[in-house]
Amino acid sequence: MLLCFWNSSTPVTLSEVTAARDTPPLALAITSQNGAVSITGPTAATVAVGGRVLTSDGRGITNVRVTLTDASGALKTTTTGEAGYYRFSDVEVGATYIVTATGKRFSFSQPTQVINLTEDETEVNFIGTAQKRLRVF
Repeated sequence: MLLCFWNSSTPVTLSEVTAARDTPPLALAITSQNGAVSITGPTAATVAVGGRVLTSDGRGITNVRVTLTDASGALKTTTTGEAGYYRFSDVEVGATYIVTATGKRFSFSQPTQVINLTEDETEVNFIGTAQKRLRVF
């Protein structure tokens, strides 16, 4: 029970606030102003998507462009690091995404993967094969 007296300040503490459903967890925004408390939400939870781009013998491939595309066509792009790792942060959970790998020196037998996000996806991996270079004489 919360008792408030005119022209007084009464602190409000909320604990163990949960949404009506718990899978996936949802974030609630709680604010107060001029004696009113507002609980808005749920807001969409976000997760991370990542993985590794490797050669068939397990070596990481650097400088491969990895693109994450949502259902509306919005793109996020990153490039693999030294050991072939990549990561996208703040990806909205509960949606379907297309992850694509492209490289100048490598081709991929499965360059595109479709994922349905319900939690962090850290094993969206790609295997690349080195493209043979043609020598011009």
